[in-house]
Amino acid sequence: MEILKQRGLFGPRLRRMPGRRIFVHARRDAAARIASGAFDFFNTLAELARASDIPIHVVHATPRSRADAAKGGRHLHVFYGGKPLAGPRILHACPTYLHGYWYCDPRGARHHSSIAAAAFDPDTIDPAGALALLGRLHGATVAANRSKYDQPARGGRALKPGGIAIFAQQPITATEGQFHIDMIPLIEAVLGANAGACPVYIKLHPRQRPDLAAAIRAFHAPDAGVEVVDVSVHDLLESCAFTVSQSSAAAFEGFIHQKPAILAGITDFAQNAVTITDARQMPAAMAEVEARAFDHARFLAWFLERQCLEPKAPDFPARLASRLGDAGFPLGPGAGG
Repeated sequence: MEILKQRGLFGPRLRRMPGRRIFVHARRDAAARIASGAFDFFNTLAELARASDIPIHVVHATPRSRADAAKGGRHLHVFYGGKPLAGPRILHACPTYLHGYWYCDPRGARHHSSIAAAAFDPDTIDPAGALALLGRLHGATVAANRSKYDQPARGGRALKPGGIAIFAQQPITATEGQFHIDMIPLIEAVLGANAGACPVYIKLHPRQRPDLAAAIRAFHAPDAGVEVVDVSVHDLLESCAFTVSQSSAAAFEGFIHQKPAILAGITDFAQNAVTITDARQMPAAMAEVEARAFDHARFLAWFLERQCLEPKAPDFPARLASRLGDAGFPLGPGAGG
């Protein structure tokens, strides 16, 4: 694939282009990586397009390109990251919370995805297959000490078992409007509801805003059972009873450790968690999260294998083609006409 020069591309010229085409929209740095073949997802998309004689182009994502994509038409527009956008023949493709699995969604990614409104029925998921997936995920993440961000070495310090793991986040543009409770009130709610009953560990976000990081570190009081720690996310998840966050990916990783989550924000994995919208709900949420029987293995199988795609899987080309068909862009012999 090559990056298409966009001067005069969008607007009337786009509508006059013959046949059907696929446009992959990405920010400048990501566009270069896509064009160079860095992502299996887009490499397979290009192979499917070529097999159907459909031209595929990489373009720099701009307000103009988004606006034209939203108008519809016969072309397919695939967005890598960025804000949500729904419409005919629009898909969003980017990695999920775990390495190796991708969104391919008509509405957006993460809390914007259509998964947020989907119903999870564990009875539709084969338990043996779910446990097999859980084992693979454990090896790829926990055993490898792998997460979205680089982690400290495992076993750096002893953590008391049965504690509460709070994962702090940074209110950046991508999360505006996503959180029900701000970070400091959320921590205060946990400490108030816990009342010293069990240890509380707080882990800062790797990109924590400095002023917020300082405010969070002020909670560090080991004698009171509250510590701000810099340890591997997997050590923290392994030792805790449950997690608390606004919408942290670490909460999703916690499902691999079979640890339930309390969330204070909008997510697309709330089906397997307890979500609160007010700090006063924390005591009831703590009671519920420890009493409720979660089926983390089957939820992960439903989310990753049913709702998302795995570019390394043998059936990925067929499943990707099916997603394109669902979006109103079928492939096959003569499809490029």
